Amino acid sequence: MSRPNLLEALSDNIVVDRDKCIFCGRCAEVCVLDNIRLRLSPCRTACPLGVNCQGYIQLIARGDDVKARKLLFESLPFPGILAQVCSRPCEDACEKKKETGEAVNIRGLKRYLIEGLDLAEVPLPEMAPPSGKKAAVVGSGPAGMMAAYELARHGHAVTVLEAESEPGGMLRWAVPEFRLPLEVLQAEVSRLERMGVKFLFGARVRGDELISLRREFGVVVVATGSGRALRLNVSGEDLKGVYSGLPFLRLVREGAGPKLPGRVVVV
Repeated sequence: MSRPNLLEALSDNIVVDRDKCIFCGRCAEVCVLDNIRLRLSPCRTACPLGVNCQGYIQLIARGDDVKARKLLFESLPFPGILAQVCSRPCEDACEKKKETGEAVNIRGLKRYLIEGLDLAEVPLPEMAPPSGKKAAVVGSGPAGMMAAYELARHGHAVTVLEAESEPGGMLRWAVPEFRLPLEVLQAEVSRLERMGVKFLFGARVRGDELISLRREFGVVVVATGSGRALRLNVSGEDLKGVYSGLPFLRLVREGAGPKLPGRVVVV
């Protein structure tokens, strides 16, 4: 199987130094003559954030981790979290996987760039001037954090209302510590606070309170997530020793996980 030609068409007067090109696509974006057409790699196309996977991998291969991190930070709102728990759709689309059955360990390389790095040193995104507008975000899980990030980045004053005593939603209460260390999550929350985002904890918002919130804030984003466990509706589901996934994970996260027998069945 032939590899895709990322440089699809070049005019005769254009020369690309392939030892320096990382296929970032910027030349194609700014070329006023439409002389350059660049096919994005399948891994980048598959990424919901459009992360320049092939770019930072090329830079790592050349030994330039500093530039690789800089490129990564351009499109990752929460690099610490996504280096740990990203679902890596890029690897499913990887050309190497089509050829050999094994994808490039793209998330692993991203994690390599982030691990050991002080997340407090990660530069904040370019911020728009203050808009004078206020926004409320209900919930501080992944969706709420992302909403707060984008609203703050565009210059709005953001307040996050969280029913629990700590931020993070399912990232805190459902994802095990070995998958996402709490210090990483807290560092990302601190980054939002550096962007001007305010957090109110123990602030459970009921449906009838949304109207008053709407009067106080210019916009209200409801990002409460899927906090209810999925039931199977089968006989014996409520017997002692049978646990639903989310409540069980929360008990473990709180250090109150039940003692389990030698044999365990996971459905």
